[in-house]
Amino acid sequence: MAQITISTPLYFGPNLTKYVPDNLSLPINTTVDCLWEEIDGPDYWSYVHVLTGTAAGRRGYVKRTSVSASANLYTPMFSTKYISTSQQAFYAPGVAISGSTLPVGEYIRALNKTEGIYTLAEYIDRPSGRKKRVWLLTNSLLTSSTTNYMHDSGTYNGLLLHVIRTPASNIKIATLKRTQNLAGSGEYGINGGWFNLSPDPVDTLNISIYNQKVVYGNGSSGLGGDHNRAGLGKGEIFYQNSKLQQKVIGADVVTNVSGKTWGQGGVNLFFGDSGWQAQAEAEVPRQETYITGTRDGRTAIVANITLDEVYLIVTNNNNTTIAFRTAIHDYLGISKTSPNTHYKGMLVMHQNS
Repeated sequence: MAQITISTPLYFGPNLTKYVPDNLSLPINTTVDCLWEEIDGPDYWSYVHVLTGTAAGRRGYVKRTSVSASANLYTPMFSTKYISTSQQAFYAPGVAISGSTLPVGEYIRALNKTEGIYTLAEYIDRPSGRKKRVWLLTNSLLTSSTTNYMHDSGTYNGLLLHVIRTPASNIKIATLKRTQNLAGSGEYGINGGWFNLSPDPVDTLNISIYNQKVVYGNGSSGLGGDHNRAGLGKGEIFYQNSKLQQKVIGADVVTNVSGKTWGQGGVNLFFGDSGWQAQAEAEVPRQETYITGTRDGRTAIVANITLDEVYLIVTNNNNTTIAFRTAIHDYLGISKTSPNTHYKGMLVMHQNS
């Protein structure tokens, strides 16, 4: 047994920014069991079982410096699993988290820690964009070798959204070259990126990079060689050196393809920024066409740059970019008035009305 020596929040994982804090703090002299320790960068963390106080029965992480005893060092190993039935999450084996249920098809990362009928696992908490480690029933977890994504759908701000969520490493940028549609291509994904139908050959209007090469187009937007130009929109989401990144492109609107596994350009949506509309309108030639006008459908790509995950989002409902952006905010559960540090999004296509 050990005592808390410095009042501290209880965290759902061993990192201050990547994991969600619990809604309770542990006061000085709270009695805990130290089950193991983990290292995250320069920091040591203790995984504790709380024995006294209002958080009694819960488990979670605290900084090693805030507890009076040490424990054996544990190095986690992860495997991707999928929820087979709607699943209750637990603070500790048998101690349920009220209102916390994971849906069928949700993919999680299971740790090599089991206790009875439970497995320790981590998943993405959508509103915060950060992770939670919780205990789940082992028999509800499936292993799949054929898919590495989750499909979700629902109505938000009056629009039916279809969402594919997947690790950034699972994305590829491809052209169908007008020889087939997406449904007949054998791929799972979304139509993304604007293009000119004439003159032939078709020319892309957005950055499109895969395996350090321009995917398609050699005109005003696709420069070929080592660079790719943003002809419409000044946003770029890209995966480089195993890290998902986003940037607003500068005045020359040219990006280097070197070292990029993939990159996609589009119109920045500036989540949580009250001045977003004026900024987005400055990225397009006609605001009534791309921002305020109605279209039969739109697509967006959203990056969780903290956790290296991508959301591919589509609606086939008639809408404006303003309404579509609000629907995405509602789906993610993020603030509309405070810029978000985890989620970055771009509009990448619309249907003609």
